[in-house]
Amino acid sequence: MTLLNLILLFLSPLADIVLLYIGPETFMPILSALAAVGGVLLIFWRNVMAFFRKALHFFRSKNAE
Repeated sequence: MTLLNLILLFLSPLADIVLLYIGPETFMPILSALAAVGGVLLIFWRNVMAFFRKALHFFRSKNAE
């Protein structure tokens, strides 16, 4: 095998990763939306946790019967 063949053999799995590259112009709006959702959850954290506790209690009590 030549050196070029060895290099191409090593880089072939990396070619698929390069095709999946997400640029910052695509990634930043997605992260911004996730940060907004996270911020709302943090603002209303007590209410969110109370809802999940009530839901858990409801399903546990329903299964116990």
